[in-house]
Amino acid sequence: MASALQVVHDSVRHRFFVNLSATAQAFLEYRYLGTNLIDFYHTFVPPEGRGTGVAAKLCDEAFAFARSTNAKVKPSCSYVSQTYLPKHPELRNFIVE
Repeated sequence: MASALQVVHDSVRHRFFVNLSATAQAFLEYRYLGTNLIDFYHTFVPPEGRGTGVAAKLCDEAFAFARSTNAKVKPSCSYVSQTYLPKHPELRNFIVE
């Protein structure tokens, strides 16, 4: 499921999202804590999208964005810090605790 879905970056609302259906949306929200510091603070996937890799795809895009802007990431969202990052040790240089 996750590979066929398109992640959209809404830079105005500071979120990455995937429309799962006409009424269901998965998203990762972030906020700037400084010029080069982004807090990934909330990830949500509705029940119909859970276990499909959607959250990881959102994180992939969010980290690609952070890298492209030379920003560090504070992973205050538990999904990002406890599930996604342990599987991606290559991102440790982008993390601020």
